[in-house]
This record gives sequence, C-alpha cells and structure tokens, in this order.
Amino acid sequence: MWATIPAILKVKRGVHEVITTIMFNSIVLALVNYLVNEPLSGLKGGTSLEPQTMTIQKSAVFHKINWIFGGLIPDYVYLDYSLIVAIILGVLVWILLYKLRQGFEIRSIGTALEASRYAGIRVDRVQVGAFLLSGAIAGCAGLQEIFAIREFYTYQIASGIGFDGIAIALVGRNSPVGVFFAALLFALLKQSGYGLQMFTKVPNSVIYVITGLMILIIVITNEIMVRYVQVLRKKEAS
Repeated sequence: MWATIPAILKVKRGVHEVITTIMFNSIVLALVNYLVNEPLSGLKGGTSLEPQTMTIQKSAVFHKINWIFGGLIPDYVYLDYSLIVAIILGVLVWILLYKLRQGFEIRSIGTALEASRYAGIRVDRVQVGAFLLSGAIAGCAGLQEIFAIREFYTYQIASGIGFDGIAIALVGRNSPVGVFFAALLFALLKQSGYGLQMFTKVPNSVIYVITGLMILIIVITNEIMVRYVQVLRKKEAS
C-alpha cells in the first residue's frame, strides 16, 4: 500500500523512485511509531523506550531449521523458515522476470523506456505493478526479526535494511541469482564484523569501509566494461 504513492509520483510526474522512497521512509516511520505506541500497542500499561505490539502466538512463530544441515550449522546461528520463504520468493521473481511476458515487459522498460512505449507496452501500468510487487516483497524483509527472533513488532525493527537492499541489488546486478549471492556476501561481512571486534579488538566499522570499497570497485569496473563494450560495438558498426 505504501509503495502506491511513490509509484504514482513516478508514473505521473516522473519523480525518481529512490528519492521518494527514501523520503517516505521517514514519514512511515513516524506513522508506525504512532500505531505501535497507541492503537496497536502490546504494553499493558506505562511507557517503554521500545514500544511494541502484542507478542505473536506460538503457532505463528518461525522455528529453527538448523537440523536440516545435520549439525553443520551451530545452534547459535539463527536459521529458520524465513530462509525458505526468501528462497521461494527469489525463485518466483526469477520465473516472473525471465519466463513470463510480464517479466519481459518489466526488463524492457528498465532497459529502454521509450522503445518499450513505441513497442506498445503499457508502460504506466507495468511500472505501477512492478512497484506494488516490489513493495510487497520488501515488506517481507523483517520476517525473521519479527516471527523468529523477537516475536513482536517494533517500529525500528528494520532500520537500515533498505540501504543494504540497494547495495545488494547493485552488487547483484539486479538479477535474482546475483542478489542471492550478494546477500550471502553481505551477511558474511556483517556477521564477521562482530567476531572481528570481539576476538581481534578491530572495530566493527571496518566492515562498513570494506563494504563501501567493494561497492565502489564493482560500480567502477562495471562502468569501464560497459563503455569498453560500447566502443567495440561502434568499431564493428563502422
């Protein structure tokens, strides 16, 4: 529902979606803060520094799946059914983008907007649909934190995840398969940061420096390769 407004702004006014969605994050954070503090509050009385909803019933909680790996994954590593949900969503997105007509239209618009419009694709409709679908998938990002670890919702539960998602999509080249491996890489870096700080006394912020340098190198390398391919194509055409 919240993705509808940036979608309309993008389609009707041409406002860049990254700018509007980042700005709308602050608005929805204040809205959810009110909801969790007032009508959806799970606190029986008084106030709290971390307002929250009621605790989720045990029948709806995601249980661990470490046992699937036969003891290879230690118990303190929290693997649960949200991992299966993420894999299923990734497969479904891959099928949509590369096996269905709607996915071809989405990729076509992302690659060449005006050419897609001249080809008869209903650009506005496809863009709004892609926005709503991506918003729904993004809403699943906090499943593990809510349904497996905390078992309640608080308005700051997904702080910073959106920016991680942008970086992961960039490194994964907007491909479901690439995003899968990029997400594993970012998870490894983020989790290793805690161990790095604990056992070597190196600050955890070093991981953010490594991540930033990695993104810069990938972006620069990609830009160089794209321009190199364009030069080769011009030579072939001439």
